[in-house]
Amino acid sequence: MKSRLAQIALVVFMFSYFGANAQWNSGTLYFKNGEVKKGQIKFNGTEIIKYRTSKDDKKVKYHFSELEKLDLSKDNINAVYVYLLLEENLYQVVRQLEKGKVNLYSLVRTYYAPSTMPGSGGGVMTMGHTNNINHLFVKSIDDELPTHLGSNQLFTKNFKKAVSEFFKDCPVLVQKIENKEYKKKDIQQIVAFYNKECK
Repeated sequence: MKSRLAQIALVVFMFSYFGANAQWNSGTLYFKNGEVKKGQIKFNGTEIIKYRTSKDDKKVKYHFSELEKLDLSKDNINAVYVYLLLEENLYQVVRQLEKGKVNLYSLVRTYYAPSTMPGSGGGVMTMGHTNNINHLFVKSIDDELPTHLGSNQLFTKNFKKAVSEFFKDCPVLVQKIENKEYKKKDIQQIVAFYNKECK
């Protein structure tokens, strides 16, 4: 998985709704030592989080490795972020979309693809475009590492196969996937169905 993700782009950084403008939002930090801190949080999708209890308070920086999870609230939208081990020695901050016997995670990355075109006077003009790709991961409570199901643009041909294999212990769900009752866009409903209906 590492090689597939690492070879896709030249420049990669994490993007999220909450991190797009890196503004202060209401949130709660849940630390691994059991401590809980509520206040204002500035989070841009990286491993460093800025925290303050109020606007006039001094800000404090925390590394995501200190946290069990981060809860954020913005415009009536709540989101949970965790520090997930994707593979050996590789942790990433991901958004947790579903929690249960199987957890669903989303890792949105923005890829920059440079390109060149002839410019005036015989010169060369460098241009490029960015593309947001949402990588999906599932992890059962017994798994050491998550399974990469694919993304909204890459590896789509393997999505049905990957999902059916992961949820093979629930024939009813696999049948719904094979019959296209559940499609790729329904991944959150798929995981929710498994957690609720499958043993």
